[in-house]
Amino acid sequence: MAANTAVELLERKGFWVKIRAANNEGWTKLSNISVDTKDAGGGGLAGLASGRSGSGNAVSTSGGRGLDDGPDLTKGTPDPAAVANLSRTAVNEEQAAKFAADSKLERRQIAYVAASGAKK
Repeated sequence: MAANTAVELLERKGFWVKIRAANNEGWTKLSNISVDTKDAGGGGLAGLASGRSGSGNAVSTSGGRGLDDGPDLTKGTPDPAAVANLSRTAVNEEQAAKFAADSKLERRQIAYVAASGAKK
């Protein structure tokens, strides 16, 4: 679909959204969707994407494949070989600090953001 095509949001699964426009229907990544709240009545995917309301709450995030309570979790089996393979890439604190220094990374403290409606 061309950019800025108006679509109907049908379903969401993890990072994917099922959409429909004219006679076309299919799945796209959540990050490809933008909701114009003046047309969506302030709701729609904007609330789903960030869980925040109001203006100026732009949120950008990325991640991996989402898991739900489907076969991914209920029929999954442990893979000790994959865990052992991951363990080979682990680094200790000293190695991590050296990497950060060599890369000129700076430590930043980011305040915790409470969930919407949570008591402070």
